[in-house]
Amino acid sequence: MLQFQVIAQPILSLPTSALTETTLTEITFSENIPPTKDPKIVKVSLVHSNSFTEQDGPHRQLIEQVFAQLEQYQLQLMPPITLARSYKSLKAGLVDGIVNIISNDNIDGCITDPMFFYFNVIVVSKHSGINLHSLQDLANKSVSAFPRARLVMGKQFAALMASNSNYNEPLKQQQQARLLVQGIADVSVGDLHIFIHSLKKYNQRRSPEQQLTLADFTFYRLKNVSVARMAFTQQQLCDDVNQVIQRLKLQRYQDVLTNHYHEFDLSTVAKLK
Repeated sequence: MLQFQVIAQPILSLPTSALTETTLTEITFSENIPPTKDPKIVKVSLVHSNSFTEQDGPHRQLIEQVFAQLEQYQLQLMPPITLARSYKSLKAGLVDGIVNIISNDNIDGCITDPMFFYFNVIVVSKHSGINLHSLQDLANKSVSAFPRARLVMGKQFAALMASNSNYNEPLKQQQQARLLVQGIADVSVGDLHIFIHSLKKYNQRRSPEQQLTLADFTFYRLKNVSVARMAFTQQQLCDDVNQVIQRLKLQRYQDVLTNHYHEFDLSTVAKLK
């Protein structure tokens, strides 16, 4: 707030004779207003065809919730691109941050604490009649997994899929349910909620009598939980985002998922084999 002090007597208290003279008063100002800073624009690149970062995806919602608590930044989500291109965009300084980072390999910048969690499952259509007892049973099946699955699913899975000519890692994860229903793949490997998202997309194109539920599939729990992070060009961004991540914890992530998939009955998933 601007403050000022008048260095003179109020003119009404001056002698009458002084009214006929030119009287100058000195005014001094005290500037206490801090300079106004506009929020720094932070450009974050989303990953193309990752269903979690689509317009209505839960990862996008979580990113928006994190930056909503960082008033010093203004989030600007960029159009989705491939993961490989997002790495190049970060290195070139075209964006300030990217998502879905599994490791810090080839990252020109810093990475955050774990922010996204993938609850990996193996899914088969009950209509196929396939029953699985171990990972070894995948050796002679056509398997559709998520990109870079062999890097994060463990050595046994990587070894089995290395010799499986019917193994594929399609870019578009929202097609997983369709691939199973149409018999293009015997098995889907990936995050539980991404599969639910793909089923949601599948049902949107079907009449009510053609729509499927989780009860039409068999789910097998996998022990490992994959984590992913964000990467930024500046350490300060990583530090600020990490503070919010610690406050949100996993519960906020679970809240986002629950709200996003509220129309599905998840009780059947709780009985994973």
